[in-house]
Amino acid sequence: MGKNIWKILAIIFIVLFVVETAFIGWGIFLVKQQQKNTETCIIDICGYDPIKEVWTQEFIDYYYDKIDKTCYCFNQEGEIGRAVELKNG
Repeated sequence: MGKNIWKILAIIFIVLFVVETAFIGWGIFLVKQQQKNTETCIIDICGYDPIKEVWTQEFIDYYYDKIDKTCYCFNQEGEIGRAVELKNG
């Protein structure tokens, strides 16, 4: 039995490596999805032009709520001018 312990340990480490890699891949996917939703919020919904660095609509600020997946655009008075729930994830 003592000669086969290294095989059992090797299998355990391989399984742990695969699980760890899956979690890292899942985490990277979540971060990229979060960045995509934030960019959609600021550029497509609230109307910010990142090239000219100006707001193209009446909004001056935004907030993306990652829990509710909702984009809030704020006007000059600091009130919510638009609130849009993102459906894509």
